[in-house]
Amino acid sequence: SQVSQWEKYSVIVYSMQNYQIERFVEKPSRFLGDRINAGIYIFNKSILDRIPPRRTSIAKEIFPAMATEGQLYAFNLEGFWMDVGQRKDYIFGMTKFIPSLAHSNRETEHLHTEATEHQRGGRFTVVGASLIDPSAKIGDGAVIGPYASIGANCVIGESCRIDNAAILENSKVGKDTMMSRSIVGWNNRIG
Repeated sequence: SQVSQWEKYSVIVYSMQNYQIERFVEKPSRFLGDRINAGIYIFNKSILDRIPPRRTSIAKEIFPAMATEGQLYAFNLEGFWMDVGQRKDYIFGMTKFIPSLAHSNRETEHLHTEATEHQRGGRFTVVGASLIDPSAKIGDGAVIGPYASIGANCVIGESCRIDNAAILENSKVGKDTMMSRSIVGWNNRIG
């Protein structure tokens, strides 16, 4: 992935001719490039033979060895990427990603982009850009959004207010709950 703040990441040094990765430089002090070790990895299953039966850092142990052996290549991905390893970054990322869906060519029945009232379980209101899985049940009087993501098979109670939050699949939020800048993991119950 390409980034502007390359000094915060593990930069990849690679051949511009064939995209073969030569090495990784962790948080370089001088500019070596703006492509970092992030995104999607595609491997042959033989990589599993390289991983010892102990706690192993693929990025720090396996990838550098593969690069030295000339067995690792880069591919430049286009589109949206953001480091979301911290809760605050994940929530901020949602404020960028969810609205971007409205401007993409992707169709999604999950996306709601303006103030609308719905009936699915109960009568509820969606304010601004939010993602709601079609299998989610939302209680009467709930207000969802902006920048909320409600996963598959979630149940949101009556009169809840949820914004800037992700509720992952199979979770339940009790009635009269107010939730902001939060992430609820899979199979949880709140309130």
